[in-house]
Amino acid sequence: MENEINVWIPANLDLVDRGTHTEIVWKWFRGETMFLTALVVLGGWAVYKIYSNLGPPLKLEGVVWLLLFLAGLGWLTYYVIAGWLNRTYVAVSHGRVAVRHGPIPWVGNKEVEVSNLIEFYTTEREIRGRHGFVLRVTYQVHARTRDDGSIKLVDGLQSFEQAFFIAKQVYEYSGMGDVPAAG
Repeated sequence: MENEINVWIPANLDLVDRGTHTEIVWKWFRGETMFLTALVVLGGWAVYKIYSNLGPPLKLEGVVWLLLFLAGLGWLTYYVIAGWLNRTYVAVSHGRVAVRHGPIPWVGNKEVEVSNLIEFYTTEREIRGRHGFVLRVTYQVHARTRDDGSIKLVDGLQSFEQAFFIAKQVYEYSGMGDVPAAG
């Protein structure tokens, strides 16, 4: 049974009651995905134009640069496709928290027993450029474990509101007790 839960939900998040568990769904798409898509198309076009006009045979140096550029363009293409299609699913029940990314395979899938956790918290991560300028700020949701460890549950969130909402919902639906306040 699938029911929408009627609470305030930040942008790019959905909260769904699946009957046996609650699922928080984060859509990865953001404004930069369109810019990166244009960059991939432009990069592919540039490779085609440059190397179709050179003709064979290519010198070794040209082949090396082409392979390096294509490898980078391939990784960026994969990242862009994931940005368009992927979602992170955080499934919470009284015994377990499971994090899955898809449909494009991505690292970070995990399952954690609630009995091993003490609390959930958020962190802010600044991504800096070459001269120390902040290019982007992202937010993460972590869980503190009973053995004084920490597990990163979700990364790359666009706002503190998204991160806090996920931490609050996971805490509430996992049955760990009172819901923490912001800060």
